[in-house]
Amino acid sequence: MLVDWVREHCHNGTLLQTMDTRFHGNYDKDKASMVLKLGLLCLHPLPSARPSMKQVMEYLEGETALPELAPTHINNVNVMQTRGFPDLTTSIGTFSGLSGGR
Repeated sequence: MLVDWVREHCHNGTLLQTMDTRFHGNYDKDKASMVLKLGLLCLHPLPSARPSMKQVMEYLEGETALPELAPTHINNVNVMQTRGFPDLTTSIGTFSGLSGGR
């Protein structure tokens, strides 16, 4: 649910609203945005769509610019449906059952 919440904020252009309020806005907004977007890329449900660790390090060290997240990167359900995966909204119980409710 947390990933979906962050993904929705990213899609709506309100990504920084997902930052912990205990920071009181005392953080580098560009870096925070980059790390949140990178997290979304790393949590993509299709392993082949995730960046490699080498790419992650290049993004974090500023050697490579993080790609802009297209709606297909943000909305993983749409990506899976276009690639022949089932709609997760109808099979979420199955996933919970397989993971032992975690």
